[in-house]
Amino acid sequence: MLLQPLSYVTSLLGHEGEGSVLSLLKKNNLVTALETGSWENRGFTALRVTVSLTPEGLAKPEEVVCNMFRYIDLLRSSGPQESYWREMQVLHEIAYKYKEKSEATSLLTSYSSKMLVSKLHNNKMLKSEMK
Repeated sequence: MLLQPLSYVTSLLGHEGEGSVLSLLKKNNLVTALETGSWENRGFTALRVTVSLTPEGLAKPEEVVCNMFRYIDLLRSSGPQESYWREMQVLHEIAYKYKEKSEATSLLTSYSSKMLVSKLHNNKMLKSEMK
């Protein structure tokens, strides 16, 4: 099972355990919750991070944003961690194995959309390499 790099990043940004950006922001009484997500549309992907600010966090939004970007820099500099990647793979495989059955038409629509996006992306990469 293939995992997208964005899934890896959103999972780490949304992690709630010790050492996470959420635990730091909660410890500093800046946020009560943090949620991550992403979406794709016509050749681009966007990352979304939503936080629920405390009154102190509302007074110090720059501190919240700076901590988020410091954490992203830390992720970038440390690179992908194989143990975490493998853990994510196992969790995705378990979720897929025990997923509720979908109707054939919705499954077909989902797969064909993903195949089209993948094909478009691969064609753009080939064209850029040919220049």
